[in-house]
Amino acid sequence: MSNAVEPKKSNRFLRHPIVEAVVTLGAAAIAWAPPFNDPTLAYFIAVIGVLFAVSRFGLTEVLKEDRQIQDTALTTKFVKIDRLSELVDLSLKSDLGELRSLVDRYSQIVDPEFFEAKDEVVHTALTRLNAILQERRTDKLSTGAYYKFLLELLASVKPGETLYAVSTGEDVEWDDSPQEERFFQANLQIIARGGSVVRYFVYPKAGFIQAKEANEKIAAHFQGTRLGGMFVDKGRLKATDAALFNAIGQGFIMVERRIAVVDVFGDQPRGYVTKNRDELDRYWKALQQLSQLASTAPRQ
Repeated sequence: MSNAVEPKKSNRFLRHPIVEAVVTLGAAAIAWAPPFNDPTLAYFIAVIGVLFAVSRFGLTEVLKEDRQIQDTALTTKFVKIDRLSELVDLSLKSDLGELRSLVDRYSQIVDPEFFEAKDEVVHTALTRLNAILQERRTDKLSTGAYYKFLLELLASVKPGETLYAVSTGEDVEWDDSPQEERFFQANLQIIARGGSVVRYFVYPKAGFIQAKEANEKIAAHFQGTRLGGMFVDKGRLKATDAALFNAIGQGFIMVERRIAVVDVFGDQPRGYVTKNRDELDRYWKALQQLSQLASTAPRQ
């Protein structure tokens, strides 16, 4: 993107104000001539009309120049944001068209009463984008945004790659919702493409036995689907290794060692995406530790 150039004020008169001035002077001439013969009215029409035309031209020029300045300022202000997709791509397919639409909408708002409000919108967006750029992680995502990203991430897993996951038995996991059904099918498709899935079910022992018997999706991880299901006793883990128990949190999904989707269960947010190296190292270490503790599904 080229460097911004200070916009030059136009010296070209607008067509409509000139027409208004000519019409006004014509009306003044008619008032001066017979049968009206009224110089006072003629002067009044000429002065008021010309002043009105000039003032409208001036206002139009000011608004036009203000928009030019805003366009230039916004282009300069957003030039660094074009580089975000090179570092963090939340959708796995950047849509900079929406970013350009944001700039365009900003420049179209010319009412002074809204300047502070529109600047606040930009400030909020920049603050959140800077956090992604610097921390390499998103804010907590809504359920819709969470599943949209998650399904696209699973679809991106290549043959030979491994999807690792930790499931902690939250109520919204493995339910009958359309999102969870699509998620389960996406796991099977990874296997079909030649990838691998390793999932640790960190559950209380009794609760896991019941869940496995009642839930076909959980049971499928232990019934020849090549979904690599492993069991970790949640109660024993908490009692014997509090650090690891805390490290896994409410669960997470990781593709190799390059990106993780971290579960955050609550009223609205469903999780967040991270490529933060410290977080990825911590989750990778937790996976290695879980592999030493895991076993096949308990029967009783």
